[in-house]
Amino acid sequence: MKIVGLAATSLLLTVALAGDSASFDLAGPSIDVRVTRGAHTLPIARVPNLRAGDRLWPHPVLPAHESVHIS
Repeated sequence: MKIVGLAATSLLLTVALAGDSASFDLAGPSIDVRVTRGAHTLPIARVPNLRAGDRLWPHPVLPAHESVHIS
């Protein structure tokens, strides 16, 4: 009976420790996204729903010493 208890404890510890290894943090710049609909351009936070024909403008917010290269 002690072996079964030891095996169960061992399994629970393995599952608990394995849960932490799946998380990660992907560091990167903030992204400014704007939506153009017709003649109006708004930040994405002010547009509740996108519609057909909307144009998105994603742009990374970088420090002054970095820039965006478009190829």
